[in-house]
Amino acid sequence: MLKLRELTEQSQLVCYCRPAQCHGDIIARVWRDRIKPMQHQRSLSYAGIGSRNTPPEVMAIMTKLARRLDELGFVLRSGGADGADSAFEDGAKNKQVFLPWEGFNGRESEFTSPLSEAFRVAEIVHDGWLYLKPGAQKLMARNNHQILGADMRTPADFVVCWTPDSAEKSHQRGSTGGTGQAIDLADRFGIPVFNLAKGGATIERIREWVQHNPAYKN
Repeated sequence: MLKLRELTEQSQLVCYCRPAQCHGDIIARVWRDRIKPMQHQRSLSYAGIGSRNTPPEVMAIMTKLARRLDELGFVLRSGGADGADSAFEDGAKNKQVFLPWEGFNGRESEFTSPLSEAFRVAEIVHDGWLYLKPGAQKLMARNNHQILGADMRTPADFVVCWTPDSAEKSHQRGSTGGTGQAIDLADRFGIPVFNLAKGGATIERIREWVQHNPAYKN
């Protein structure tokens, strides 16, 4: 599924089976029927995530931004952790808080058990999956719901975060932490990431994306 997301209308599938019907036809059909609609889907949700060590001044911006996005009708997806997660959650009334297990960090939520598919995706994305303890694996699986939704089929429209490395793409990551994994997954799905570590211009980039993205024009 992750590799299928990398295909576009311009992609060319080459297979030795042609001109006979082959697995290339199946790939093309799955992309056309399942992946392409997801690429144009409007979920009116965003992932608000980041380091537990997010600077206080940035957390204040996150809370203010979450409040404004809430007014615009967006639903926050976050993870109930201290730091960035809590800052976003403080500003949002409409939110989905995905927890790795019930009672995590003293939080209550209807989303307390990552789906098996979330674990499978985490295993693919995380380089050191087999070395993680069960609790860490649950945390990583939970991160995937922040990006792909409760059903793992509804990608967030964009991601807002803070990380020390200011990464917005997979190749820019300086760590393998939970936020880094979420950035990696978002990049694979073509979901834009706005990292507040890049400075004040990030807010303007978010505003322009929301205002000018074709999916949001009436």
